[in-house]
Amino acid sequence: MPTSNSFPRLLLVVPMVLLIIVASSTSAQEQTVGLLKYDQSQSFNGYTLFEPRKNSEIFLIDNYGRLVHSWQMEFANSSDVYLLPSGKLLRGAKVTDSLDQINRTMQLIAWDGTVEWSFPYQGDTYRQHHDIEPMPNGNILLLASQNIGLTEATAMGFDPAQVGDAGVKVDYIAELQPVGTDSAIVVWEWYLLDHLIQDFDSTKPNYGVVAEHPELFDANWHLASYSDWTHCNSIAYNPQLDQIVLSSRNWGELWVIDHSTTTAEAAGHTGGNSGMGGDILYRWGNPQTYRAGTADDHILYGPHDIHWIEPGLPGEGNIMVYNNGWNRPEGSYSTIEEITSTVDQSGDYPQPDSGVAHGPADVTWSYGAHVPQTFFSATISGAHRLPNRNTIVCTGRPGYLFEVTNDGEVVWEYQNSVDGDGPIQQGAEPHQANMQVFRCHRYPLDYPAFDGRSLQPGAPIEDYIVTVSGTSHMPVEPSNSDSVLVTTRIVPDSDVTIVLTELIVDTESDSLTLPLLDDGTHGDGIAGDSVYGAYIPPLPGNTNVTYHVYIEEDKGNTVLDPVFATDNDVYYTYTVTAEFICGDINGDGNGPNVSDLTYLVDYLFSGGPQPPDLGTADVNGDGEGPNVSDLTYLVAFLFSGGSPLNCQ
Repeated sequence: MPTSNSFPRLLLVVPMVLLIIVASSTSAQEQTVGLLKYDQSQSFNGYTLFEPRKNSEIFLIDNYGRLVHSWQMEFANSSDVYLLPSGKLLRGAKVTDSLDQINRTMQLIAWDGTVEWSFPYQGDTYRQHHDIEPMPNGNILLLASQNIGLTEATAMGFDPAQVGDAGVKVDYIAELQPVGTDSAIVVWEWYLLDHLIQDFDSTKPNYGVVAEHPELFDANWHLASYSDWTHCNSIAYNPQLDQIVLSSRNWGELWVIDHSTTTAEAAGHTGGNSGMGGDILYRWGNPQTYRAGTADDHILYGPHDIHWIEPGLPGEGNIMVYNNGWNRPEGSYSTIEEITSTVDQSGDYPQPDSGVAHGPADVTWSYGAHVPQTFFSATISGAHRLPNRNTIVCTGRPGYLFEVTNDGEVVWEYQNSVDGDGPIQQGAEPHQANMQVFRCHRYPLDYPAFDGRSLQPGAPIEDYIVTVSGTSHMPVEPSNSDSVLVTTRIVPDSDVTIVLTELIVDTESDSLTLPLLDDGTHGDGIAGDSVYGAYIPPLPGNTNVTYHVYIEEDKGNTVLDPVFATDNDVYYTYTVTAEFICGDINGDGNGPNVSDLTYLVDYLFSGGPQPPDLGTADVNGDGEGPNVSDLTYLVAFLFSGGSPLNCQ
């Protein structure tokens, strides 16, 4: 790191201290929406996609809460939104028809917002609901439900006294192949009604001992909810196993079925890779449903977002679920559960004996709040594993997104700020009923969908008194000979005036305060265009630099970009690289000099740090350094008029 004498200074440490005192004594907008916390050292850096349910816009933000892309759609969001590797979106939407009826449709959307395909899967007795799932072959899995009347339900062994005149709404799965812009072909189906057992009516062919058939659904379980009997709400596909998992809110279970069957095999009990047709391969969460446990064994309550952790991620192959905790006996609160199923390498699951529950008895990993009831959403919601082993969570009803480490530490928090009318003002208290988000996804920076696309960060989504957007520096990876241009766009509301704009720069040993100017001579375009710029002078190689923007306006409010720059050590950063200079052993860009000689002595004899580039220390050019011969050679060059340095 540079010494204090080596750092170019304009306004130095004392002004910085005074500035912090001023900032702490003035009022700042309270963070009620948008980014609430960001731990740069532990959070996984990527882009987060989410869709407010009360709005028709879809948002992609960076870890600072800044908007990098959005899709303004005609219809409001109804379910999950996926960003496909191609850069297209797959989403569910709510469409209001000419009779003001709310219907659901599925859409494929180009990066520019063009709807390339839209298809409503529905009829008089069936319709798509809740969740869709993209498949590697371009097809789409969806959850749907069909209505059966009292007569048909009675013929299947349902208790007519419990069914009532309304009949039964039962879930099934359809796989669609999109065709053209508004059509689809059903290429595979699975119906829950094909896999029933019951011990109510011995005259029916599906009569049997429920406990002996965990692979089947008890037609008379959960008698009180026949109007929406199983209420499945999420579906996921595992291409490695060619299996499907779905979650039932009303039964408190997850179910795994075989997708390798034909539709005919899926209607029976044989065929497919499993040899079990469309029967349940594996189930977990509430063994009471197949007479294999008690209320004490009930773990999942109203679960959502069931899925396998993807290959290459920590915990790959395990099943993750958002356990909403709706109607837990001890009180409602949510948890995230990671489950290691009993599947073997062949994709088979051992079938338990009569009255015995599927394993495991305990979860592999779980997250819950220290005060349980403070983390809760009765419906929607989801959680997904990230490459650094963190998990990103969407608490759906309040629209609260957060990232948690494997040890349970929350390292990123974001409160949706968009309701049905659009973004709300920072500082306003969001009304929970208006802030719902179905799910969210965090995509890595190198996700294929982003290839060749501009993701210049804009302003935060929420409204501010002063909006700061697009803060960035050039060159992105400067060397020790580069001045670094920082630019940002600053726009005040009409009723405020900006009185101070500054760039605060820090290294481990020095601080620098620079004026941010909109005068057309600081890389800021033309004067008065709301783009401000400042040049950070060249710094020694291997210097780690952080910077943030500080703004004051005439009403005494202060604005920071990033918003937590002084509170949580959240800054924009870069590292100065060192140009190759033979003999510049410490990499500060100022060598060769006595500092480099001292650095080499310390490295060779005192266990000091290795030179950033070993080639700079091979000053005699023999290809064997750095060693004592190079030290002798450098001493001669510096003090005795020795031969020129000869790094190869």
